[in-house]
Amino acid sequence: MTQRVFVACSLVTLFARPMAAQDLSVPMTTAAACAPRAAGAGPLSADLPQVVAALDTSVRALYGLRDMVIVNAGTAKGVQAGQRFFVRRRVVSGYESKTGPHAVVTAGSLSITAANEGTSTARIDLACDGIQQWDYLEPWAAPVLPPGVDRADASGELDFSSPSRVLFGDYGRTIGGQGDMMLADIGQSQGASPGARYAIYRDVKVPGVPLAAVGEAIVISVGDTTSILRLTQTRDAITAGDLLIPRRR
Repeated sequence: MTQRVFVACSLVTLFARPMAAQDLSVPMTTAAACAPRAAGAGPLSADLPQVVAALDTSVRALYGLRDMVIVNAGTAKGVQAGQRFFVRRRVVSGYESKTGPHAVVTAGSLSITAANEGTSTARIDLACDGIQQWDYLEPWAAPVLPPGVDRADASGELDFSSPSRVLFGDYGRTIGGQGDMMLADIGQSQGASPGARYAIYRDVKVPGVPLAAVGEAIVISVGDTTSILRLTQTRDAITAGDLLIPRRR
């Protein structure tokens, strides 16, 4: 009897570990898919498809998971049944400047179910937030998470010679906490790469007082001039303008 209990417990332990890792990856991948983005200060391209209405008898301007919607682009613009798209919209926040990056909300994703030359229908298959009329579409790319994204790692030598800065979080908010995704003003052109680690410091702007360590972050994905960070550890709220100090290995 004792042997059977031991074997049963061993099997539970054996199979519980991969399941725990798998369960962790699902919300983390979803969070990465829903992470904020940045866009230039110029107008959006007129060629971007947009959500224009619900495929419904009622007139609505807000849509949710599994809703069917109409998109104002079809085969003439390369939209085909089976394609998947992110659904996004640009928002205005107090941190942005006229020439700097603007916050972009990822509201979710949808899959095209049918398309004709000028329009298409789609089903919303991921809702990060409410999807609104005139939200625009961008091609879907499944998030690829770097190793260790779920934990802090403070190893490596700090390089204070090339700091970057925290920009903003979702909806352009200027504050973030542990586990949040935020944008940084460093991209491929500055040598950023997925998996890179950064210590977060703050200049308290008091003469003679050194920089204060306030957290740790890892790069999730990289664009031309910005990166998405996950805050892996915070000792205080992370705010726009905090310094990102690379950890060299």
